[in-house]
Amino acid sequence: PLSNDGHILPVNGTNLLLYLLYPEQYNGEKIIAKAEKLVMNSKAKWYKAIISVLLGIIKKDTDRISENLQNLCVCHTRQQLIWYEIEKTQCHVAYGLLVLAYHNLAKEEFDKIEMPQYKTFDSGYCKWLLKEEYEEQMLFEYSAPYEFLNKAFFAPVPITIIHPSLNGKSYTVTKGL
Repeated sequence: PLSNDGHILPVNGTNLLLYLLYPEQYNGEKIIAKAEKLVMNSKAKWYKAIISVLLGIIKKDTDRISENLQNLCVCHTRQQLIWYEIEKTQCHVAYGLLVLAYHNLAKEEFDKIEMPQYKTFDSGYCKWLLKEEYEEQMLFEYSAPYEFLNKAFFAPVPITIIHPSLNGKSYTVTKGL
């Protein structure tokens, strides 16, 4: 079911996400109209930016996504909900919304989105985040007599699973890689 009661950002954001994930189950016109009304009437730039990016993903409006990601990164440092100063250095919400756009837009559409240019957004990190494969690399190499540690870091993680028996009095152990 759709959210009805609560704070305007979670209610509208949840409904937009539900519609984005399950478009055949929900009335998109009603959800979008309610979210557009919030964007038009709200004075809170943070809320407007998040909801506008979600609307942009649904409507495949890359200009709207780009503009509001920029607004989101600018407003991020002004948020009073952030408890620790270190959290103000990176706008994690922008990264999350970009990943959502990456998975819901065609590649040609996603490539039209302009990455935010602001101190709370690192485009290099975003490119790394969107990579399909990650390469393993050593940040530090051990020299003799500890070079065996270099091999140990890339060895597969051993797995041990303990299976209790039905009577609860014994168990079997499965080991593997």
